[in-house]
Amino acid sequence: MESPTNSIEIRHLRYFLSVAEQGSFTRAATVLHMAQPTLSTQIRQLERRVGGELFVRGQRNVQLTDAGRALLDFAYTAVGAVNRGLAAAQAAGSGASTTLRAVVGSTVDVAPLLREVDRLRRCDPRIRLDLRRADSPERRVADGEADVALLRAPVTDSALWQGVVSIDWLVAVFVADHPLAGTSRPTVTDLIIHGAVELSEGATGLGRATGSPEELLADVVNSGCIGILPMHLVPGAECGLAVRAVRGLEGATTLVVRRRADNIESVVTLTASMTAHASYAVGLTTAGIVTLAEREPAFPQRRTSMLSARPPQHLTRIG
Repeated sequence: MESPTNSIEIRHLRYFLSVAEQGSFTRAATVLHMAQPTLSTQIRQLERRVGGELFVRGQRNVQLTDAGRALLDFAYTAVGAVNRGLAAAQAAGSGASTTLRAVVGSTVDVAPLLREVDRLRRCDPRIRLDLRRADSPERRVADGEADVALLRAPVTDSALWQGVVSIDWLVAVFVADHPLAGTSRPTVTDLIIHGAVELSEGATGLGRATGSPEELLADVVNSGCIGILPMHLVPGAECGLAVRAVRGLEGATTLVVRRRADNIESVVTLTASMTAHASYAVGLTTAGIVTLAEREPAFPQRRTSMLSARPPQHLTRIG
């Protein structure tokens, strides 16, 4: 007897992922350039072959069921593998290279992007990366100047697809003789009382905004204020500054964005892979830094698609 999974085609998974990303059959049908009833029929076929419903259908939006969340990562992997295989075959036949144009915000860690580009290049060495830091990365993608961007949440342009790449701890940085130096875990109120400075990109509103990490650190040294920084931008212990986790301070969310349409396959594969391999950052045990895991539960560390995770409230619906 033929297994039901033998009759699942890659198009079913593409349709499933589009509905999951868009959160709506109507929007997904528009992106896929197909009629909504046809899309609904295809999803019903997939659900029959899976053996359960993949979406909870509302009047305007849909949400993934437990079965849908279980399928999501595997669907991304399968579709991504097909895309990479086709791209590799096409590139080998044509001899042409593909350039991915990426822009990143001034405070964003580029490591997740580099890791996933490396994965793509293992399948297709002809893929090239054009990477630069720039202001207004969201606008640059929307205007077609770049294919993909890494930036701090939130993203306001509804025409852009977005996914969570990581959530980084925000910590307080101050001079060693600061009044809070004797406090193992300052609070958000402490930051407000003593005066804080933070980066304008992804600002929390707790302090005065400044443009670059270097300007922020100079402010900390010269004026004795408290700097708010993502963990990956904190100088090493030898810098002489005190670094503390802050009670009640949420993490900094990094997003990857691309246009919903008019994308080459490698861009779609790259962004899907980045969200499928998303990570939550935890504090590091180094001199002068309180280990965050000792104080409160760390963000969960697991391989997950952010469509099935529970991001901060302003990111409840991705895309």
